[in-house]
Amino acid sequence: MNYGLTTLQVRKLAYEHAKALKCTYPPKWHETGLAGIDWIHGFWKRNSSLSLRKPENTRAVRCFAFNRIFNFDESGISTVLDTPKDTAKTQKQVGQIVSAERGELVTFGGIISASGNTVPPLFVFHEYIIKTTSWKELLKVVLGL
Repeated sequence: MNYGLTTLQVRKLAYEHAKALKCTYPPKWHETGLAGIDWIHGFWKRNSSLSLRKPENTRAVRCFAFNRIFNFDESGISTVLDTPKDTAKTQKQVGQIVSAERGELVTFGGIISASGNTVPPLFVFHEYIIKTTSWKELLKVVLGL
């Protein structure tokens, strides 16, 4: 948002780049400190994906407020993963050891701002899980809510 370059800025950048690379360029470029008009027209022809647009006015308050908009999405994550199918000998039932029969649901929360900044993810555990874990160890990795 709001990062376009004007024609003069592109011409100045082209001149400075050509000068830094010690390329040969017309003497007029050195006098004006800008690439020529013919160069910018050729540049647009070579780069057809670029276009010259008139920017819309954006109030400064709106621009700065854009960085303060956050989105929070939550999702439930089971502590027991689905088990793959096993090949078994004519038995109708095959068992596998898991931590709990149905599993517990842990809520995961992701937070991101409109400008792309993120907050570390949140995991919301049930109260009894937190009671059975050492607080010193727990606070190193998660935020209990």
